[in-house]
Amino acid sequence: MVTYINNVFIARLRNFSGVQVIDLHNRLSEETRRADKSEFELKTRLEKIKNLEGEKEVRCCCLS
Repeated sequence: MVTYINNVFIARLRNFSGVQVIDLHNRLSEETRRADKSEFELKTRLEKIKNLEGEKEVRCCCLS
């Protein structure tokens, strides 16, 4: 997804002036950073859920 966004912005950059290019580049960098952060947070939370589910399984088995 991030690669697609980069390609769209690069295509748009060719049609703008220098100041507009800098602004779009800054926006692209910010959006890429946000996407990467969101992807990392999702991965971290999914791992945490998986670990908690594993702990729950172990506790349930021990109580039986």
